[in-house]
Amino acid sequence: MSGPTRLGLAIAALIAVWSIVFWVTPSVQRGPKVTFGSAPEAAQDNAVPIVDPIDPVIDEDAGAPPTPEPLTDPTAQVSAQPRPAQVEPPSFFLYVLTAGDTPETISERFYKSNAHWSAIARANPEIDFGKPLPVGRVIRVPVEPTNVQGRALGAAEQDQGTPPTGAFEYTVQQGDTLGAVALRFYGDVTKWPLIRDANADKINRQGTNIKPGMKLIIPKP
Repeated sequence: MSGPTRLGLAIAALIAVWSIVFWVTPSVQRGPKVTFGSAPEAAQDNAVPIVDPIDPVIDEDAGAPPTPEPLTDPTAQVSAQPRPAQVEPPSFFLYVLTAGDTPETISERFYKSNAHWSAIARANPEIDFGKPLPVGRVIRVPVEPTNVQGRALGAAEQDQGTPPTGAFEYTVQQGDTLGAVALRFYGDVTKWPLIRDANADKINRQGTNIKPGMKLIIPKP
């Protein structure tokens, strides 16, 4: 047998042996063991903490959190503001001047005092009260001598809301009728029922029983 033939047979035999050993011998390759222990120290140093989005993050270096300011009631601030002053407008009787009238006698008739004649003069600036008064002229007589151009109400009066009555007493003269008295003090003869109703204990329903000397209450118109 020649040399090349023997070499080829030897190689073939080696291949056959290697094949047998390869397929017969189990080849188990194990990977590195996997563990679930703690992370390496280097990894722990670089780890970023997971923050719960529900819990607030408190910076210890920033100090205590600011205290929230208390809520204020806006209605309390409004109520604390001063209430604007209310003004009572003046009210007037309409009086028809008769012979012999003077500011003092008119004041005495309405206010039981002649000290308020100046209030009547201020209520009628178009009339010269230094001269004889024109008979038949209608003038204004303040219901309240202290309220000629409007009067500021005090706090108690604003809360009560009760204006003064402004009524006064009148003594019936000879020839008076309720219509004539209403015309004298109200400037309107049709307002005589106001006087009748204010004196219901003295005057009948028709208003025909007034007599000279009778004292009547003349109410505020």
